Amino acid sequence: MARIFNSRGLILVLLTAVVGSGLGQLNAKPTAAATSCEVVYNIANDWGSGFIGDVTLKNTGSAVSSWTLGWSFAGNQNISNLWGGVVAQNGANVSVSNAGWNGNIGTGGTVNFGFQAGYSGANAKPTVFTLNGVTCGGTVVPTTPPTNTTVPTTPPTNTPVPSATTRPTNTTVPTTPPTSTTGPTNVPTNTPVPSATTRPTNTTVPTTPPTSTTGPTNTPAPTTVPGVHVANPFVGAQGYINSEYAARVNAEANATGGTLGSQMRQVASYPTAVWLDRIAAIAGSSESMGLRAHLDAALVQQQTSGQQVAISIVVYDLPNRDCAALASNGELKISENGLNRYKTEYIDPIAAIVGESKYASLRIVVILEPDSLSNLVTNASIPACAEAISSGAYVQGVQYAINKLNVTSNVYIYMDIAHSGWLGWDSNFTPAIQLYTQTVRGTTKGLNGIDGFISNTANYTPLNEVFLPNSGLTLGGGNPIRSSLFYEWNPYFDETDYVLAMRNAFITAGFPSGIGMLIDTSRNGWGGTARPTMVSSSNSLEIYVNDSKLDRRPHRGGWCNQAGAGIGERPTAAPVSGIDAYVWVKPPGESDGVATAGVIDPTDPAKQFDAMCDPNAQNRYNTAYPTNALAGAPHAGRWFPSQFAMLVRNAYPPISQSTNPTTTPVATTVPPTSTPVGTPAPTSTPAPTSTPAPTSVPGVHVANPFVGAQGYINSEYAARVNAEANATGGTLGSQMLKVASYPTAVWLDRIAAIAGSSDSMGLRAHLDAALVQQQTSGQVAISIVVYDLPNRDCAALASNGELKISENGLNRYKTEYIDPIAAIVGESKYASLRIVVILEPDSLSNLVTNASIPACAEAISSGAYVQGVQYAINKLNVTSNVYIYMDIAHSGWLGWDSNFTPAIQLYTQTVRGTTKGLNGIDGFISNTANYTPLNEIFLPNSGLTLGGGNPIRSSLFYEWNPYFDETDYVLAMRNAFITAGFPSGIGMLIDTSRNGWGGTARPTMVSSSNSLEIYVNDSKLDRRPHRGGWCNQAGAGIGERPTAAPVSGIDAYVWVKPPGESDGVATAGVIDPTDPAKQFDAMCDPNAQNRYNTAYPTNALAGAPHAGRWFPSQFAMLVRNAYPAIAP
Repeated sequence: MARIFNSRGLILVLLTAVVGSGLGQLNAKPTAAATSCEVVYNIANDWGSGFIGDVTLKNTGSAVSSWTLGWSFAGNQNISNLWGGVVAQNGANVSVSNAGWNGNIGTGGTVNFGFQAGYSGANAKPTVFTLNGVTCGGTVVPTTPPTNTTVPTTPPTNTPVPSATTRPTNTTVPTTPPTSTTGPTNVPTNTPVPSATTRPTNTTVPTTPPTSTTGPTNTPAPTTVPGVHVANPFVGAQGYINSEYAARVNAEANATGGTLGSQMRQVASYPTAVWLDRIAAIAGSSESMGLRAHLDAALVQQQTSGQQVAISIVVYDLPNRDCAALASNGELKISENGLNRYKTEYIDPIAAIVGESKYASLRIVVILEPDSLSNLVTNASIPACAEAISSGAYVQGVQYAINKLNVTSNVYIYMDIAHSGWLGWDSNFTPAIQLYTQTVRGTTKGLNGIDGFISNTANYTPLNEVFLPNSGLTLGGGNPIRSSLFYEWNPYFDETDYVLAMRNAFITAGFPSGIGMLIDTSRNGWGGTARPTMVSSSNSLEIYVNDSKLDRRPHRGGWCNQAGAGIGERPTAAPVSGIDAYVWVKPPGESDGVATAGVIDPTDPAKQFDAMCDPNAQNRYNTAYPTNALAGAPHAGRWFPSQFAMLVRNAYPPISQSTNPTTTPVATTVPPTSTPVGTPAPTSTPAPTSTPAPTSVPGVHVANPFVGAQGYINSEYAARVNAEANATGGTLGSQMLKVASYPTAVWLDRIAAIAGSSDSMGLRAHLDAALVQQQTSGQVAISIVVYDLPNRDCAALASNGELKISENGLNRYKTEYIDPIAAIVGESKYASLRIVVILEPDSLSNLVTNASIPACAEAISSGAYVQGVQYAINKLNVTSNVYIYMDIAHSGWLGWDSNFTPAIQLYTQTVRGTTKGLNGIDGFISNTANYTPLNEIFLPNSGLTLGGGNPIRSSLFYEWNPYFDETDYVLAMRNAFITAGFPSGIGMLIDTSRNGWGGTARPTMVSSSNSLEIYVNDSKLDRRPHRGGWCNQAGAGIGERPTAAPVSGIDAYVWVKPPGESDGVATAGVIDPTDPAKQFDAMCDPNAQNRYNTAYPTNALAGAPHAGRWFPSQFAMLVRNAYPAIAP
């Protein structure tokens, strides 16, 4: 036996045993002739009196069909809950056997389980393990498990979880509060990097190949083409309007009349999900539309409106459905051949219908089995749930559904993950991640088999507890507020925090970095007169929490027809980075369960009365509180008029009155957020419209400044483009005219640029012009580039700046540059604008890699870059309408592990040192003024090998860099920044002004060559001969148009470098009259060789002027080679 300890306290135990063939089998266990395993035993959390254990068993011997892992504790540890297996403990001796669904482990396969245990004294880790009775050296020990204590396979919690309804609900489960730990940090290392330009560019840096392999996979751009699976099905689509629900709402509105009736009528115009909660619902009836009828109606809506339609359907009929429920019991029973019926009579017909070619143009969103796997995590002690565990019916049913529905590319699957008040505690959160991951990994497509997860289905948990944003807050040094009676130590108070934490955990577990989240906001608005308007001023923990929380339930476990609730946020696409949409899965006004015992539902007699729906009963999870249920409720899913009226009255945001109370509003649902940031140019194809702004109220700092805003059109740049277009004429001239209509950034690359001159607008003039544009056409976001650090772009020649560190440059930067900018943007007249600051391109990135260059070494030793950046952040952050994005170079500069990790550390340390700490910026921007493609669509996997050789990232072009494009790079950077402590909503920008790489040289398919170099060269979109080329690159084209929220985690594609402005002068000896600090760089000489690898030419265009000057022939090339192509 070898025990290997690492710095995190993990124990890796290697067990090997070879037993003679004459031993045979013991106790029906698999043959022990080649039993061998590796065990990783990790203490995930330890709070002094208890801990969460996490165990991974790897089978390094022969395949087994069942397993039992044994060990002995050295102390008095006692397991109370275990998930992923069946445990028996007798004193210190523990054996864990497989659950019904994870017994098979192939050679090299792994299985994972976790547990919660209590202890006193020491918590030493076990060091000896047995697999199926065999220990190291071939000793056979008894395999019959101890008989003392049996613990179920999923982790029951300290208090029971309430059942759900036909539109299932979930509730709180308090646990002992474990503590978190901090991972180690590393010391940055420096690697040389080529210099950049006045609109700085960055280039490749070959390094020793790091140990990691592939970066995150690319997320495809949104499209409505049948057969293409888009990144987010809600972006660019309107939601399906269920005519049956709309008719019910309108009838209620007409019967109600007045202001409330007018408000009700608005609800009919929003999309809701279609529930398939029994087999008969698929075909429908004379009184109710079936699945095919809904899909046909969605097609009509799509054809009539001319807009893409996304229709959401809820797949909800597992055997022993919602196994802890009363109000939402289903028709199928495991003991009555339920799993087979679920597959053949329920899933197969649904899959057949959605797979019909006539529906291929629709986006069909599947909400998969609410409250299924979450019940396995916490409710193993309930017989129906125990049966679901032992039979494997839930896991197998869910896997079958995923596999069957995944055969059509227009289906998008989101699995239900309960809500923060159910799985939020660490003791539930971690097992849930494990169970969901294991389940999805077992499908045909593995962790790529689903599109995301949904929380709060049919529940009431607020989207954001705006007055309780920090669950760890303490009042007067006591316990944190999450210890309150309402939250019971749960760290997650709202659904936004919960789903983003879940998302990060799923990504860490191996899910794609683009995995999306949904939140059901149909009834979590909590508006009305009872809604708090400010945070409590009390020093009493309980009063502080109760007076501040938006969630007005007396107990968080209340789930049935809750009094005081209101409609929440309207269905919205990509509202927050990482969240695909807010959706209305539970149609507002449909009951959660019947309020009176003895009432039979004629359509679905399996539904039962649950006392949690009785307004006169006490909450069974804590009898000190009432159920908070409304009186007079019908069975789950039935129309409940008084509840609907309450939900409309208490809606938050409030619902406006209809302007035409006799007409149903047009179905303007789920507004597309992947929209041009600027005013679209005239075109034969209608341009997408802007996403409604989250808010345009001065003083409100929105999550993404580009969503709901149009970009500022720089009239000076537009005039230059229009003049070029008129001089060019023809088809190319017509294409050029389109470019003038897109927003570009305003560069403040010297002190004089702030005030401007007779030849050039200053900052105030640009902001005034932005105000005029806003008054004419709506909310405007204007981007300005702050770019004048002393020793600016310290490795550069073409983009040298005016300030020198040795000449009092840092003080001048603060007083003559940043202070005036901050004073202007802080003027009250500009408070309604959204001012986006692109902060100091190529500054900190040079510190990571170019310490050997004297100007950079001076920047490091003096601290001028870090101090200057911190000063800028602090000064500009005093106005809430300013949004700061720091430059992070590009994938061809910081992509290697040896640069990536030090960069994360340096940026994190720098921002942490500002006044607001890691909340001091809004995000990061990559590819500023560079040419790296957005997505290398034919080279999505940098770890791909051809014929078993080195991965393609070892090619001469990529030089072992794992990141081939900017999407993979920025999403990996984003995840790393979040791991380092930045907010989970941190946003990313990509400069797409010149990374289109279209034209005749663009590859149209992946190479068929088996030669690594030919394969890479023929497949890559980036047509530069060497990735280090950065100056006026031949063959480049305009890239994606400025677009808000194009991909989850990315705030926008932007044009920071105005297309047509030079990167640097092509000829030595030419002086720029306005900015004489600019120099000639040989990388801009078309006749020179690339100085980073002289085997390649610079690939620079001839005839270029100084950086920032207009370069007509380059502009013409960029327009010709634009991708997507620019229509004439």
